[in-house]
Amino acid sequence: MRQTMKGGLVVLLLVLVGTGTARAQDGGTHTLKIDPAESEITYAMSHPMHDWTGTSRKVSGTILVDDAGRVVGGTVQAPVLSFDSGNDNRDSHMAEVVEFYLYPDVRFEADSVRYEAAPDSAVVYGRLSLHGVTRPVAVPVRIEAASGGILLEGAFDVTVTEFDMKLPSLLGIKTKDWIGVRFTLKTVPAG
Repeated sequence: MRQTMKGGLVVLLLVLVGTGTARAQDGGTHTLKIDPAESEITYAMSHPMHDWTGTSRKVSGTILVDDAGRVVGGTVQAPVLSFDSGNDNRDSHMAEVVEFYLYPDVRFEADSVRYEAAPDSAVVYGRLSLHGVTRPVAVPVRIEAASGGILLEGAFDVTVTEFDMKLPSLLGIKTKDWIGVRFTLKTVPAG
């Protein structure tokens, strides 16, 4: 799966999953939180001269699950400045492209979840917010039970221009208009 995400801004990602422990106030749902020590979001981008990735390990958010342990909603976010590509100049440039001083976070909010035939596969439908623009996205995820919570893994693609950003360039040559995002999210009981 091709994965590139608007440089540094990236990884805006995603999704929720869980099983439950802390009961939310709205009856039959439970809240799990994303464990930043066990979670990460990575974006990939491509330029004619080279490809690169940047990773954030400062992922936060909550996942809502029903009484049967199925994900029904949630929110995931990461600070734009937390993405590390191993090149400080590139990371600074990507943060400028995303205008981190105006839009400091990449955020995903889930609206609904459709489970596939395989019990560990689902598609999460939601809204990705980046650079002050919110767009609908559908994110395929693999969900599995993990000690004390749930593990979610998935990937999706977006374009730089759909979020009203200018394509980054190097030596006057622009990057491809493609950002691949992949993520691993581990949940723990909230509270």
